[in-house]
Amino acid sequence: MAELAAYREQLDEITRQQAADPGAGLEEEANDLRELIALLEAEAQDEAGEGPSTAPEPQQDEEFTAYLEALLGQRCMAPFSGASLRIPQHAAIIFEFDSSVPAGEDFNVRILYSHPMIQAMSPCKAFLQNRCKFGEKCRFSHGESIPFSQLEDYEEPEFESLQPGSLVLAKIDDLWEAARVVDLDKESEMAVRLLQSQRETRVSFAESVPLPYTEVQQTKEEAIEVPSSVLDSVDHFSELKGLKHGNVTVGELGNWQGGGFGLKLMQKMGYKLGQGLGKQSDGIVHAIQATIMPKKKSVDYVFRNKDKNRVVDGKKAHERIGKQLQLSTGIEADIFEFLNRRFDAGPQLSAEEAIRKERKQLSEASESSLLSNILDAERKLKDLKSKKVKLEQGIFRNRTDKATVGRLQASLDQVIRDISSAEGSHQRVQGERDSRQRKKDLF
Repeated sequence: MAELAAYREQLDEITRQQAADPGAGLEEEANDLRELIALLEAEAQDEAGEGPSTAPEPQQDEEFTAYLEALLGQRCMAPFSGASLRIPQHAAIIFEFDSSVPAGEDFNVRILYSHPMIQAMSPCKAFLQNRCKFGEKCRFSHGESIPFSQLEDYEEPEFESLQPGSLVLAKIDDLWEAARVVDLDKESEMAVRLLQSQRETRVSFAESVPLPYTEVQQTKEEAIEVPSSVLDSVDHFSELKGLKHGNVTVGELGNWQGGGFGLKLMQKMGYKLGQGLGKQSDGIVHAIQATIMPKKKSVDYVFRNKDKNRVVDGKKAHERIGKQLQLSTGIEADIFEFLNRRFDAGPQLSAEEAIRKERKQLSEASESSLLSNILDAERKLKDLKSKKVKLEQGIFRNRTDKATVGRLQASLDQVIRDISSAEGSHQRVQGERDSRQRKKDLF
């Protein structure tokens, strides 16, 4: 504080001069110096008082870090700046933050969108497993960095307020699209019209999310409003989607089949009522018309092709008989299958390599493929266990014939090994599907 000491020396000098010569007119200058010294002393006291208040900064940083860690896994509403979408705020989950930001300053958090509307918003499955090789060039999302100040509180969807004309997000092929409710057919399903393609489809409540009207942008001009006269006259989705083809009224979309076991298998493989057939859901949605052949030709045509193309359970007669013979004896009925396997056999993989290859294929398979693999594995296990029972019965019947018992015992040992392998494969497929389901529940 050399400056303060210098001002005090000047004030002492002026005071001595005033004492020696009272008429020198130095009183105003002395008052200015006294005010300046008082200000400098006050500033020095303020600086000295700030020292203890800055001491607990590490504690404040720890509290701020704990607050950030509590945000991980929290649901929120966040914007998406990568594309122009109809919805300004999207449901998301916070999974990372920048801990180097001091307390009291705005910071960025990394989020994953739980209802992606485009591929760039969809979380990368390989990234979630820490094995994505594309990095920033990946077409899927590795997390969007958003300022924390732009996040909003998560809003729980209100399904009770749904009615014809309400705006929703509908899940179509792993992505979500803005849609307008056309009709509520049942307690668990609804018919919606997609705003982008204006295509009508059926979705369940689990695959739809109600939207507040204020959250939709540019929908009034792009979406086709449902006329009130149409809504008043329509009681069911089946009436709204009633189609006529020829002389047949098809009725409810996707519900024209007989309700047999085939539909249950299709639903297990991913088919949803109300969507067209095929991988892209762009196939037929109406019943196929019966073809009436010309007179005196239809019956003859059927009988000419009856024996040649007779198919039962998806297999022709000779294939079915050969399969039954193989299951009952354990010996291949077709010599050509035996020769082809012998001559075309490639290098045999070890058990560990085969399991590793199978797991890699399962990780790359689609959900419908996993369901199909589970059904195939269950069917294979059923066939093998049936074959095992028949072989055991054959051994008991021929217990006096050592040669036959030896041959059947060898076949039985092989079947037991096949059952063990099939059960392991079934467990791996089921484990992969359960793992994916857990990640879906998280995000």
